[in-house]
Amino acid sequence: MYKYNRIMVGLDFTPMDKTLIEYASFLAQILKPEKIYFVNAQAGLENPEEWLADFPELDEPIDEKLEGEINAELDKYYTPVDGVETASMILEGSATEELHNYVQVKQIDLLIVGRKLDLKGTGIVSQKLARKVPASILFVAEGSKPMLGNMVVAVDFSENSKMALEEAIELASNSNAAEKICVLHTYKLPLGYYKTGKTEEEFSEIMKVNAHKKYKQLLTEIDTKGVDIEPTFVCNKEEDTFEAIYNFAHEQSANMIVIGGRGRTNASALFLGSIVEKLISVDVDMPLLVVKDKKATFGLLELLKKL
Repeated sequence: MYKYNRIMVGLDFTPMDKTLIEYASFLAQILKPEKIYFVNAQAGLENPEEWLADFPELDEPIDEKLEGEINAELDKYYTPVDGVETASMILEGSATEELHNYVQVKQIDLLIVGRKLDLKGTGIVSQKLARKVPASILFVAEGSKPMLGNMVVAVDFSENSKMALEEAIELASNSNAAEKICVLHTYKLPLGYYKTGKTEEEFSEIMKVNAHKKYKQLLTEIDTKGVDIEPTFVCNKEEDTFEAIYNFAHEQSANMIVIGGRGRTNASALFLGSIVEKLISVDVDMPLLVVKDKKATFGLLELLKKL
């Protein structure tokens, strides 16, 4: 399990920033990272010459002005934590490209970005960035309250879903307000199951028993740190898997969904799984933490650079 030593928060100077800064402040108290970067990317950082001729008062470094605005927001919404350093940064260029680059340059462990529901814009990060960034990503929904009462962790018993459960346990064990973790495993009956001579109910029960065995094995491989963990096994007959996860999270009044960045069927450590892709693409109205294997993703990036 990776400790989130370096966190980056993507801001865009909209009301969404208040939510992101408050959530980052909340996580700083729980995770005690070494440093949190609050960043914004601008397409250009120079005012047109014709503007300066008429308005010389605009002749000031734009990046310094914007950094000052970020710091003013931090003064209002961020509560300092002993031992946690913060920095504000203005990047020049495409938000997608610059955040992607700086995640690598700064060796970021967790990228926090906004998910807008009613506010204008689509948020600071694109799906393209979400697919490729070599760090875990927390999508904080607009208006999310910084709390961890219940968390839902979707598992398929892959190594990545094991990491997701470990990260959820780490959050819960360090949060006084955390109540429980709901582990959800959904499964579908294989095509042609009836050829075994089993009824739908019988085959579903067999798969449920096998899933429970895998779950018990999973618990032997991790430290639950005394956190209350409640498993649920669901035979998903009609919904898409991402819909089943989302609906279950709502039924549990969850404050966060946690899922591994890829499942058993993904060939690359760098790219997301199809279920995660769909969860990112829909308007999930609660925080979504996508846990990635930082060692594997950074290793693959280094390999690709050499090709």
